[in-house]
Amino acid sequence: MNKDLILESLVSDIKLELEALERIARDAHMSATHGELQAEGKYDTQAIEAGYLAGAQAKRAAELRSDLLKVETLNFVKSREVIVGSLILLDDGKRYFISPATGGGEIDIDGNILKIISNSSPLGRELLGLQVGDVAEFKTPAGVREVIIKDLF
Repeated sequence: MNKDLILESLVSDIKLELEALERIARDAHMSATHGELQAEGKYDTQAIEAGYLAGAQAKRAAELRSDLLKVETLNFVKSREVIVGSLILLDDGKRYFISPATGGGEIDIDGNILKIISNSSPLGRELLGLQVGDVAEFKTPAGVREVIIKDLF
């Protein structure tokens, strides 16, 4: 499986999310600073709330820009151990990609579904440094789960 396609897909997804978030942040900022949102009384907090929302959206946009840089600058290194950028096949038949920043989604590469996990997720942390045949044990909401690394790309 071509890891460059995986990165292209991740970069595209992050850019789309970033564009949407920046647009929302601009709109929230405009709402917070618009003259019609001036407080009509001491209990009218609409402008304050819009300001908080604008600040939170701007912070998330900055985090996404940082994530984008991490993904765009990821260099693939051949390794016998799981590292950031590894593509892993586990005994559950699922394929996972260890991302340097973003995780939680899935992407379809040539008809293969990949789960994207960040290197800081519980599973990502447990897999780092392991080799084919090793067992990873991690906590889930349903309890402790064990998986075996079947293959590493």
